[in-house]
Amino acid sequence: MNTKPWKTNDRGNFQRESSKHSPTALCRELDQVVVLVSGEPPEGLLDGFADIARNADPSSEYAALFLFPGIEPGLIVEAVTCASPLIPIVNMTGRACPRADFSAPMPSRSALREGWTAIDEIRAKLRLLPPLPEGEDRDPLTLCYLAFSRDGQLNGVIDPHVEEMVSYPLLTGIPGSRDILESLAESGLFERRFFERLLLCERCGSARALAREVCPSCNSANLEEIQIVHHYRCGHQASRSEFDDGENLICPKCRHRLRHYGVDYDTPGEMQRCRTCGKTAAEPLVSFLCADCSHETRGVDIQTREYSHYRLTKAGELAAEEGRLPGREIEELLSRLAGWRSPHNLALILESIHRVHTRYERPYTVVSIPVPDLEQARQELGATGITRLRRALVDMLRESLRSADFVALHEGRIVMLLPETDPANGEAVMKRLSQQIRESFGEKMRLEASLVGYDQSPSLIAMLSKR
Repeated sequence: MNTKPWKTNDRGNFQRESSKHSPTALCRELDQVVVLVSGEPPEGLLDGFADIARNADPSSEYAALFLFPGIEPGLIVEAVTCASPLIPIVNMTGRACPRADFSAPMPSRSALREGWTAIDEIRAKLRLLPPLPEGEDRDPLTLCYLAFSRDGQLNGVIDPHVEEMVSYPLLTGIPGSRDILESLAESGLFERRFFERLLLCERCGSARALAREVCPSCNSANLEEIQIVHHYRCGHQASRSEFDDGENLICPKCRHRLRHYGVDYDTPGEMQRCRTCGKTAAEPLVSFLCADCSHETRGVDIQTREYSHYRLTKAGELAAEEGRLPGREIEELLSRLAGWRSPHNLALILESIHRVHTRYERPYTVVSIPVPDLEQARQELGATGITRLRRALVDMLRESLRSADFVALHEGRIVMLLPETDPANGEAVMKRLSQQIRESFGEKMRLEASLVGYDQSPSLIAMLSKR
């Protein structure tokens, strides 16, 4: 790989530095920002763009990546993989780099300035966000962070290099990114905008399906179009080749010569003849051949998949600013309650209690409380007020729950199970919680709690049981 080592001279400009060890990359530090420069920057291009420079390899920490001609393709993958997925990338190689935030056809000082401006804007937005957490929320929050720092958009493009035929350039290197986006959209953190609808192979699900016209009899694509001739006098119809004797059109049925079009005969249309089996058909069948597994799917059986562009919503912005997905903080608080259960465990308990109720008419109550809308809470209470609201709600639940009661969080709703409690007493608990929230946070912060009737318990059990 062609990479030059650099150091600063007395004026703070870059100059060559001889070294026995050829570095794999160059790092620059601009205002305490480490930047990895890979490839061969033109002589003097970086002069005046830095005060400090040091050598590093792609596995070191850096805040931005500049790509110049001469870079080995593998280093791009290595650098992006090793670093945070949020790093801004400036591409001046003249080659495609889907993950790049700014691209120029060739290196120049003006392109370098534009690239640095683009990076500065992204970094300014990233500075507003907390560090990415570890664990299962890291990838979903990475998508929120990327959208937050890149104008709120995660757009798809047609990409023949992937089976899905659609990729999201900013999400390069993040496995399962579309599934994550769909999950975040279902949670209200992203808004969908239609992009494309593609056809899928029924065997492997690939969208690289080639449309073909095939013979209805043998499924061969070896078809030819033939013209049909209709002889008025005897009514015979056949392909033109059957009428053609080399010089004239002779009816193969009655052997009369066809002299004048529109008087002796006409050509009512065309048909498809299969060169493989010899059969003819008025219309061919439409079929789709998978470029990945070679399976053929009939047109009537083909499935479709819809792809979207995604825009970060206000709730998504809030999740990025807090560094946690909605419900995570309240889940942590609820998990400290003595009656805390997972949704699946609560379903088992509710199923048992419902059986006892059905047989012996023992009462119980289920209260469903939606987690307060974060966007409304932020507008009414501010960022600190949201945390205060969540903690107050959990404290109120702690005061209301008895040692034999249970609570779980499922799809944005707090589910309370109160054994040996008739609906009237359950409604009293619900009203008391709603009143406490209004008294503490104002009339606009209403708690829209509801009772789950006995007849609704089986469907609730089914929903809670889904893992």
